[in-house]
Order: sequence, then structure tokens, then C-alpha cells
Amino acid sequence: MFHINWLAAVAAGVLGFFPGAIWYSKLMFLPAWQADTGLSKPPEKPSEAVRIVTGLVLSIFSAIIFAVLMGRGPDLLDSVHAALAVAIAFITPAFAIQYLFEGKPLRLTLINGGYHTVQFLIFGIVLGLWH
Repeated sequence: MFHINWLAAVAAGVLGFFPGAIWYSKLMFLPAWQADTGLSKPPEKPSEAVRIVTGLVLSIFSAIIFAVLMGRGPDLLDSVHAALAVAIAFITPAFAIQYLFEGKPLRLTLINGGYHTVQFLIFGIVLGLWH
């Protein structure tokens, strides 16, 4: 099957998910994010637990696919560069295009794209260090 370090990939996905708790907190970007999305409180459905578990599973999935792209035992610098390239060249522009047509502010692109840049940077660091 795929020749990756599965434990490192899963750990990267878990570690990459949790900075969102800080990123989207009142200490950082929650007020701006709420203003730009129009959400003053989380939606009632799905439940908070379902959102957290689903988000964690998707983060792990993303880390596994990134690990597959990087191959077994990637060099730290190569892994970090690839993570930044994915986040800055693919994820953030995808948000920008979507938000452009939804009439959402550029700031929302920077908030959400910034989080995923941090997330993928963590993926790259974990996969680059854990051989």
C-alpha cells in the first residue's frame, strides 16, 4: 500500500487540528471571523462534538494524504516547503476564489487561509522530523 509513517501522519493530523482552538478564540481571530462570516454563535446542528470529531478526522485525512505526497521519511526542509506551498498556493487561493464570489471580505481569506497554513506547517514539521 502506501509507504508512509502512518503513526507520524496521524499525529500530524491531530497536532495540526488543535491550533484552531487558539486561532479561532477571542484572543486571536474569533471576533473578526464572526463578523466576516455573520456567525455570532456556532450553529445548533451538527452538535459541537460532531463538528470537533469531524474536523479532527478531516485533519488526519489531510495529513495522511500530505504524507503520501511527501513519501516515507521526507527531509524536514522539503516537507516544510511543500506544506507552505500547498497552503499558500492551493488552499488559501481556493478560499479567496470562493469568498470573492460569495462577496466575503479578504480578511476572511487571510484568517482561514492563515489557520490552514499553520496546520500544514505542523504537518510538514512532524513528518519531516519523525522518520
